[in-house]
Amino acid sequence: MTKKTIPKGKKIKIFVLFAFSFLLLTLIVSEQLTRKTDVSLAQVAPPAECFGAEECNPTGSPIGGGAGYNDIITVSDPRIACTATTKAQLTSCVATAASGTVIFIPGDKEIDISNTQLTIPAGVTLASDRGYAGSLGGKIYQTSNSGGWGSSMIKANGPNVRITGLRIEGPYKETSAPVQAIGLMSGYKNFTVDNCEVFGFSWAGILIYGLSGGGASDAYGYIHHNNIHHCRMGGLGYGVGVSENSTALIEANKFDYCREAVSHSGRLGDSYEFRYNWLGATFCEAHPHAIIDAHGTTLSPNQIIAGKWLKIHHNTFNCNTCFAVGISGTPQEGIYIDHNRVMHNINANLPKLSPFLQSLIQGGMYITRNMITDVTGAVTGAPGTTRLWDNGPLMVLCQRADGSYYECTSPDNISPSVPAGLTATATSTSQINLSWLASTDNVGVTGYIIYRNGTQITNITGASYQNTGLSTNTTYSYTVAAHDAAGNVSAQSSQVQAATQSSLPQSIIGDINKDGKVDIYDVSFLLSKWGSTDSTDLQECDINLGPNNVSQAKIDIYDANLMMKNWTG
Repeated sequence: MTKKTIPKGKKIKIFVLFAFSFLLLTLIVSEQLTRKTDVSLAQVAPPAECFGAEECNPTGSPIGGGAGYNDIITVSDPRIACTATTKAQLTSCVATAASGTVIFIPGDKEIDISNTQLTIPAGVTLASDRGYAGSLGGKIYQTSNSGGWGSSMIKANGPNVRITGLRIEGPYKETSAPVQAIGLMSGYKNFTVDNCEVFGFSWAGILIYGLSGGGASDAYGYIHHNNIHHCRMGGLGYGVGVSENSTALIEANKFDYCREAVSHSGRLGDSYEFRYNWLGATFCEAHPHAIIDAHGTTLSPNQIIAGKWLKIHHNTFNCNTCFAVGISGTPQEGIYIDHNRVMHNINANLPKLSPFLQSLIQGGMYITRNMITDVTGAVTGAPGTTRLWDNGPLMVLCQRADGSYYECTSPDNISPSVPAGLTATATSTSQINLSWLASTDNVGVTGYIIYRNGTQITNITGASYQNTGLSTNTTYSYTVAAHDAAGNVSAQSSQVQAATQSSLPQSIIGDINKDGKVDIYDVSFLLSKWGSTDSTDLQECDINLGPNNVSQAKIDIYDANLMMKNWTG
């Protein structure tokens, strides 16, 4: 048989094709490490209309991860560059890890890193095999933690860090703790935590922070298919925290035994989407409020911002002892709550308590098509009844400034009544006092805006005001408007005017030397200043500066005429 040879030119083409294929394969493998980190803009569609997490989960993996999870890294994975079974080995692996590599902890190993922070370099994956062949996943744990912002157990030190398949256990599983401990923390883009069990942290199991907290301007976390529990500390106790102008997608996790499943700090850029999550029955044990929370940032008395946007949909809430969602203020773009299954909240004083609360400032909260279970029958008359609520009664409970509640299914767009009976009284050369009758509102008046000469000068809560620091013998005009907690403002009241008092008592005009009479001494002094426009001289001798006279801004015949009218010898 004749041996065939490949022409030289064809060999070059085959080599180039092989090199290109190898490069493409390398890029595909590398992409697997962060392939799910940019889904914040991509919407994974659930089936035709459905409600809750279990019914709607479109991810292809079980809620909470574990057995059946579709992206488990196992011990045979070719991306593994370093395997650790002890603290010393783990520290060494982290110190030498390069971007694109995996540090692996076998599923049967437990590593104690008490009072130590692991700092994971950019692009590195820290992994175990939770859910593979019955594995619980390798465990990294602490029995003590110094606490605080800078003492998280594991911290990303750059973008594209992934923590997967591990058990991350903190030391504080009760409702009180000696320090504020954080489990996993990142201030960078594309921080992924998936298929992990995270528990035992007093501050937060996972914390994403942005620019105002020292992180990057594009800080973003993708938190999915984890079991997050026992983050219970009163006042904190977050499963996931989204803070300091950061964004997160929180998807297909299980949460239980946390004070709150997720919360954000209320900074202008804070945003998160919370979808396909299952929430257990035990929340809000210490300092009860809401399972899903958003704090507010006060920009002015009438503007409290609850972050940028929130999307809360297709989740299952099993807790009926606190609010499902509690928002403090209004977001810049909106809060959207839909297609959740919610246990209707119950409370001894408020038997019709809504699952959704918006406090401080109302508006921008859009709630449509949620399945609500009426646990006590207070609403439907039949305990345990589940029905579809589509922006109907009891969908939103709002809180007044005094702490009381009212139903606010529709945004409050009714303005208070116009303040009536405004009066203005001058009490000195520099002060005018205002008073008026209190306005009324469908929810409650929270304050009054004072206008002087057409310009707003202050915002107060009462129905009276003392305007000080005014100019002597000057006329001012005033109006007042009322506002409520939703930011609705009434029309301005009728205008009133008042003039501050003259520096010279009108009863003895011309008594320059203040001896109780107008005589030759006063005339002599006035004549010595005749024609002067000096401010000090004018203050002493410009007598025709009065409420019914127009000042000539000099000492002249008008002042002498007024003085002689009051002559006493």
